[in-house]
Amino acid sequence: MNNKELHYDFKIKIDKIDSFKKRNFETYEIDWIINEAQILFMKQRFGQSNFKLKGFETTNKRKTDLGNIHIKSPVVQPGILATQSGTDIYSVSLDKLKYKHFIITRVHVDGEQNGCEKNMKNIKYATHDDLNEYLIRSFNKPSFKWGRVILTEGQSDTPGIKSLYIYTDDFKINNVYIDYVKMPRRVWFGNYDSLDGQHVIGDKEISLELDESIHSEIIDIAVSECSRIIENPDFINLKSAKLQTNE
Repeated sequence: MNNKELHYDFKIKIDKIDSFKKRNFETYEIDWIINEAQILFMKQRFGQSNFKLKGFETTNKRKTDLGNIHIKSPVVQPGILATQSGTDIYSVSLDKLKYKHFIITRVHVDGEQNGCEKNMKNIKYATHDDLNEYLIRSFNKPSFKWGRVILTEGQSDTPGIKSLYIYTDDFKINNVYIDYVKMPRRVWFGNYDSLDGQHVIGDKEISLELDESIHSEIIDIAVSECSRIIENPDFINLKSAKLQTNE
């Protein structure tokens, strides 16, 4: 659907709820509600964890739903040069990704030992609680021979920015390749100036980036969420500034 169709679908569905028959939503309000709904759709379907390294593409529908925003490396996302952060520890700041990410779906790295290079795809993701166990157990610990590294995430040197930390065993990490689902672009109807200054009247409108097969589902979520939160009479006043912001 284009933006006009999204807004029309929203108005038709919301008008079926008796309490909304006299409510006229501004375009910037509908944009904001749709933008909230698409993020909620993603969280409902795929959770809020930063990593989905296993079982991400379990169904054809799931592949289709996020296919438009699933970024592959190195085809779209170039490899990122790792930084040595300690003995046998390398890091990559996630702010170096081409797009802001929603979840990471796959990681592989270029390893090097004694002048020999290898693309290493045996990635073991560890939480901080079980990291020590991963590093000492022979079947889990890093191994250049078996193309295996240990991966975890944590705060980078820059506040608010996370990094991937890659643990090795006497071998070097060069480029890191990260597949991920990026944050979808925010819809914008085009007839108002966004408060963030990124869009002004006259710019080309922006529609949903997610696959068109789920546009109706996202509008259903938007209507459902709107009917729930609008019951608070202060909602529109409290959110008026946010409603006009297109981040």
